[in-house]
Amino acid sequence: EEAGVLTLLDADEYPSADETTLFTITHQIAAQHPRLPIVLQRFGWHLQRVVTALMERHRNLHIEFSRYQANRGLETYVRRFGPERLLFGSGLPAMSAGAARAFVDYADIPEDARRLIAGGNLSRLLGGVSPEPCTPPPEAAGDRLRQSLRLGLPVLDSPVNDAHCHVL
Repeated sequence: EEAGVLTLLDADEYPSADETTLFTITHQIAAQHPRLPIVLQRFGWHLQRVVTALMERHRNLHIEFSRYQANRGLETYVRRFGPERLLFGSGLPAMSAGAARAFVDYADIPEDARRLIAGGNLSRLLGGVSPEPCTPPPEAAGDRLRQSLRLGLPVLDSPVNDAHCHVL
C-alpha cells in the first residue's frame, strides 16, 4: 500500500466461487488498505450485484471486463462510477479478445471514457507505463480488415454479425 503497487485480485483464485466469499475477501482487503490500488479481474456477469456493492464501498477498487460482458454493462458502470475505475481485459490466451474488444469499441460512452478504459487507466495505475504504438506488418498492406484491427480501429465493413448478449 505504501508503495502504491497495483494489486490484482483474480475472482477465479478465491478459495470458493460463491458470492459471499468474493465479497468478504475483496471487502476486507480493500477496507484494510484504502490507498492500495486494486483491480478485481475475471469475474462473470452473474456477479454484477456483488461487484457493484464492492465498487460502491471502495474507491480504490477497479474492475476489468474480460468476463463481464453484460448488455450495456460498461455503460452502466461508467454512469455509476465513472470511467477512471474501469479497465479493458481480454482474458487472453484462454479467451478470445474479440468480444472484450467489441465490448469497449461499441459501448455507448464518450470517446475520452473509451480511451481511459482501453488503456489509459492501466497506464496511470502502473505509473505512466504505456505500450509502444502498434504498426501493421508489411503483409497487411492490402487487407483493410487486418489494418483496422491492428490499428485499433472499429471494423465497419465486416460481413460478420454477432447478435448474442448477456442481459443484465
